[in-house]
Amino acid sequence: MQRLLLAIVILLAALLLARDPYVEKADAFFLDWLLRNTQASRDHVPLTVVEIGDGPIVETQPNQNAPESSAGSRISGGISPLEFALFFQAILEYKPTVVAVETLLKWRERDKDQEQVFLDQAMRVPKLLLSAELTSTPDPDALPTEIPGFVHVSGRRGDLPTFTGIQRQPDEDLRLISSLGYVNLPNETATRVPLLFNYRGEVIPAFALQAFLTWARIPMSEVQIEVGSHIALP
Repeated sequence: MQRLLLAIVILLAALLLARDPYVEKADAFFLDWLLRNTQASRDHVPLTVVEIGDGPIVETQPNQNAPESSAGSRISGGISPLEFALFFQAILEYKPTVVAVETLLKWRERDKDQEQVFLDQAMRVPKLLLSAELTSTPDPDALPTEIPGFVHVSGRRGDLPTFTGIQRQPDEDLRLISSLGYVNLPNETATRVPLLFNYRGEVIPAFALQAFLTWARIPMSEVQIEVGSHIALP
């Protein structure tokens, strides 16, 4: 009987400590340390990360500042379509399976004359993944855009970052030769970012997960998801 009471007291104390903000911060710090210092148990995905400049560009009106992008996303305004085209031409010599561009490709009006040069190179890429941004406050006059989601999903979808519209995306001619991944990363940390978003009731992949599924050739209909627990791949 005494052991049972002791176990109950320990359990209640643990529950109280778990709700303490200092304990939560310590737990998050330990988890971040663990993620940074734990070696992957399996082979790494063959991945090369290339950063092309850091100047924000987005088409704006005179005397108007470029709109702020969400955490982790950038706008491709400081780099011209010609520079991206030259980059694509160079990397195609290495025969990449997938080229994923996290920078939002939204050209300035003065660069429109170079866009065809970029399109000619982009069409040579085997699989091209471009970025787009979601929003929770879409234009009420705009028609909602449907985004296909995962089929096999269980768990609380309300715990995921929720969006109801598309804020920015590449022009239609680029969308026709590519697929889209979404780069909204709320509450981003150095070691953890969301892999899933809730878009109008559908669970959709974030940019990084979409890039992996594209590389691995895994259709979304074969992915099993339990929100808050795991993502099971075939």
